[in-house]
Amino acid sequence: MTREAVIVAACRTPVGRAVKGTTRDVRPDEMAAAVIGELLRRTQGKLDPAEIDDVILGCAFPEGDQGLNMARPVSLRAGLPALVGRRVGRFSVLTAEDFAYTDPVDGTVSAHQGIRIEFAEGARVVYRLSGTGTEGATLRVYLERFEPDPARHAVMPDAALAPLAATAAALADIGGILGRSRPSVVA
Repeated sequence: MTREAVIVAACRTPVGRAVKGTTRDVRPDEMAAAVIGELLRRTQGKLDPAEIDDVILGCAFPEGDQGLNMARPVSLRAGLPALVGRRVGRFSVLTAEDFAYTDPVDGTVSAHQGIRIEFAEGARVVYRLSGTGTEGATLRVYLERFEPDPARHAVMPDAALAPLAATAAALADIGGILGRSRPSVVA
C-alpha cells in the first residue's frame, strides 16, 4: 500500500466575526465534522470512506474545546472510517454515534456529549471529554460488557474487560494522541 497523501476535494467552514459571528456557538469539532461530511457528500460514489486511513487537520489556535488534536474525534464524529460493520480486535461494530444528553428535570438537550460505540458481542465503549481547555481536561472511557456465563462473574473487571479496553484504546488512538499507555486515574 502506498502512503502518499491524496487530495480528492476541498471545502471550508464559514468565516465570521469571532465574538458576534453566526458560528460563535458551534464547537470546532462539530464544524470540522460538518466539513468532512460535506466532502463525503461531494465525492459520493467516487470515494469509499472505508479507504480513508487518516485525517489531518490544521488548527491555528489549539485551545479551548478543540484541544490539541481534533482529527481523531472529528473523524469519529464524521463517520470516518465507517465503523459500522467493521471488526476491531475481537469485536464487530454494531453502531457508532455522537450522543446527546436530555436533562430529566428540565428536558434541555445537550448535544455532542461523547461518542458511543456498541459491539455485536454485547459490549460498548463510551468516550467523553470533560473539563475545558487543553490543560486539566479529562478523557473518560467507559467500558461495558455483558457476561452471560455465571462462572466468569468472579473474574476481576480489569481482566474481563482487557480485550475491550485494548479495542477502545486502538479505536481512539489514545496512546498516539495522549502519549500514554495507561490511565493516570482509574475509578
